[in-house]
Amino acid sequence: MKTFSVEEIKNYLSAQDSLGDIWHNLSESNIEKANKTINFTLEDILHNGNDWYGFCEKYGISHYAVNEGSGDIEKQIFITDAKKYGLI
Repeated sequence: MKTFSVEEIKNYLSAQDSLGDIWHNLSESNIEKANKTINFTLEDILHNGNDWYGFCEKYGISHYAVNEGSGDIEKQIFITDAKKYGLI
C-alpha cells in the first residue's frame, strides 16, 4: 500500500465534485491521477483561466506577474487545476 502526503490527499479531495464522489472514486490510482502535473506559461493561464486570483493564491504567484514581464515563465500545475481553469 502506497503512502500519500497530506497535500496529495488535499489535491484528490479538491478534484472531486461531492462527498459521494470522494468515497466512490477513492483509490491509489485516482489519488495519483489527481496529483499529475502539466506545464503552462503564466500568460496561457491568465488568458484561459476562470479564476486568475485564486490560481495566484494557490500557486504563490503575484497577481501582477504577467504585467511585470513574467508571462513567458512556465508553471507546473495539477491536471485537475488545468481542467478547472479551462486550459485542457
